Amino acid sequence: MNKKLSLETLLTEIQDNVQETVIIESVVETVISEINYDTILTEWSYRCESGYPTIGKKSDMIHLQEILKEMGIENPFPKVKLTEAKLSTAGKTLMNNLANPDLNIRTEALTQIQKVLESLPESKQKLLLSKFQSYTLDQFIKGGYEYFKEFFDAKSSQGMGRGEMMCVMAIKDSRSGGTAEKDLVINSGPKKGVWEVKEDPTGIRMAQAGFSGRFGYIQKITQFYNMLKIIELDKGNDSELLENLKKVFTEETIAAEMLAILTTNFRGDGYGQSKKDKEEGATITKANFFDRVVVAAEFPTGVIDIHYAGFKKLAALKKDILKNSDLVNNAKLLVKTTEKDSEYFINKDDAKDIENAKSGDEVRIKVAAPAEKDFKVFLYNILNIIKFDFVKDPDLIPQDFVERKKAYFSDIQGYVYFDKNSPIPKLGNQKNFVIYGISQGMGKMESIEIAVNSKSAFLKRQVELS
Repeated sequence: MNKKLSLETLLTEIQDNVQETVIIESVVETVISEINYDTILTEWSYRCESGYPTIGKKSDMIHLQEILKEMGIENPFPKVKLTEAKLSTAGKTLMNNLANPDLNIRTEALTQIQKVLESLPESKQKLLLSKFQSYTLDQFIKGGYEYFKEFFDAKSSQGMGRGEMMCVMAIKDSRSGGTAEKDLVINSGPKKGVWEVKEDPTGIRMAQAGFSGRFGYIQKITQFYNMLKIIELDKGNDSELLENLKKVFTEETIAAEMLAILTTNFRGDGYGQSKKDKEEGATITKANFFDRVVVAAEFPTGVIDIHYAGFKKLAALKKDILKNSDLVNNAKLLVKTTEKDSEYFINKDDAKDIENAKSGDEVRIKVAAPAEKDFKVFLYNILNIIKFDFVKDPDLIPQDFVERKKAYFSDIQGYVYFDKNSPIPKLGNQKNFVIYGISQGMGKMESIEIAVNSKSAFLKRQVELS
């Protein structure tokens, strides 16, 4: 009895979702003794696209009809037909236009377009035909896209992304670039040329123009870290490193500041993943920072930021040193004895006093460090670190990224881009984007709308220099 009521309730709910009103109770009563309800419901669920029946959904109701027919049971509700959508004359004309080989639209995308068209009323199909390739790019951006929003998702697994078909359908004398060219080619008008069509402007890969080896930053940071390896910054022997720095600088505060900058900004002791780094899945940590930078494997925003800040600190320290050259021990004293000859670093004033002294004069000097071979190598590398190009001008880093970006955009007119899952197009060129990092051997870009809201000094400076 419960099964009878269950089926009766189910059929009543179905009947309530059908346009025509029918009486079903007598039908249920006549077949109740012959029906295996569990079998029907199981089979019905199996055949439904979602895995369970949705009462009122035409395709699901047709599946139930088919099951009842197969079981020899009369339908207890009016027969439901799944109306086959058809193209109007206008729709067929539009599809013929799109199938023109000159437009270079892939079959997969054409199939998706037709499905959308078939779901639209004849009046809309006529309107779309009248608007087909009737807009300039600027007109498309300013509102012409509205007529073609339903085709935002039409794409191909190869060569065509989301939003591209909207552009080709709406913009005058345009075509798809397919896989051989860029996404969108406009053959005439003020915006003539090739354009990239991008959805979600937060992780755009830069292809050849953005290969990591073409970044001056990568090339120079490799040189810089080679010097850091020579002074053994990566060994963690900070007390020994500080003592050697004290031999180079006459003031201990300068030596301590130098050590703090090198360990914090270049060994990575001060590194913490930024929000952007986490979103991008960056794998650099404090523990592997030095080694990962040495092999130039990954440079997310946070890494470039901490480098940029470190070079600015070194630049400020260098200014203090240049104001007072006595801060660096830059002269040597050779002491000859019967046992051996020894050399020591001394400051230039002491060296001058010795040079001006007469025989028998007493000269007081401060000996900084023995001029042993290993220490000389250390000294020369510290001096080269201070003289490094990025220390002279830290802005060479964001400038390098701007130049890479300009090189990328030199091959295209710009971007027609969409925010993620949004069919509203925007127009952009190199001034509207920044390179936020390098990973998997390639630079990645995002729109400045995102960058200016970040805390990254490197990104903000890149925007200012664009």
